[in-house]
Amino acid sequence: MDALKPFGEAWRYDGGDGAVLWQLSFTGSGTLFGQKRFPSNRRAFFFAVDPDEGRVLIDDFQPLDPALDSPLGGGWFTGIESTHRDLVYLHAWQEGSPLHRGIWAVLARTGSIIWSQPGLEYVAHTDAGLLACRQTSFAGFPERSYVLLDPLTGKESACEDASSLRASAMGEEERQKVLLPQAAERLPDGSGGGESIVCGSVVALSVHEKTVDGWRSILRLWIDGIEVYCDVMEEGGSMPARNNFLIRGDKLYYIKKKRELVAFTLS
Repeated sequence: MDALKPFGEAWRYDGGDGAVLWQLSFTGSGTLFGQKRFPSNRRAFFFAVDPDEGRVLIDDFQPLDPALDSPLGGGWFTGIESTHRDLVYLHAWQEGSPLHRGIWAVLARTGSIIWSQPGLEYVAHTDAGLLACRQTSFAGFPERSYVLLDPLTGKESACEDASSLRASAMGEEERQKVLLPQAAERLPDGSGGGESIVCGSVVALSVHEKTVDGWRSILRLWIDGIEVYCDVMEEGGSMPARNNFLIRGDKLYYIKKKRELVAFTLS
């Protein structure tokens, strides 16, 4: 299926040959900050884009752990936890464990590390600050001690009730004002379902089809009940390209061929 004329397309970001766009996040000031991974050589990099102009602010960024003077997480075992104002919080992984390790606060537009807490584990982003824990032991048994971190400086303070704070923490989707797709049984034209985002008069849908060459995932967009856009996100995939698009503000973002981020203006 050929894409209809992309009248609303704002910009595209290409991660490069072999790239898989892995994580997308938005700072409070609106900067898009993402991670791309290169499975062939086990390398992960970060990038930042001005979402209004599509201008690439940083690319192929691999932060260094100041304590080790080497790439964070060995250049592979790292990811995004949360954002605050102009900052993005990154993590590494504990050796031989799925648990995250450390918190590194990075200025999204430049890649500068503002502060770091390599000995802590991120737990939640609360109104009181970043809830984090430190692994300790008592009488040979593992324990966790909780602290609150100032989001801008990383300074520690005492945590009175970690359970209540964690339960009250806002989810990242809500914090970053992002709409993600949900399972949909039927499309607006009555055909079979896939995943959808409904935002006022806008309906964005992905349809996944099994072909002889693998899975084909198609993005379709309706505005005021009229289909205005259609594009193939993935062709010949080993699995459907699920959770491959989102809406934030006046833009729809979707990943095409794993490596390309397309921004489409809805208004």
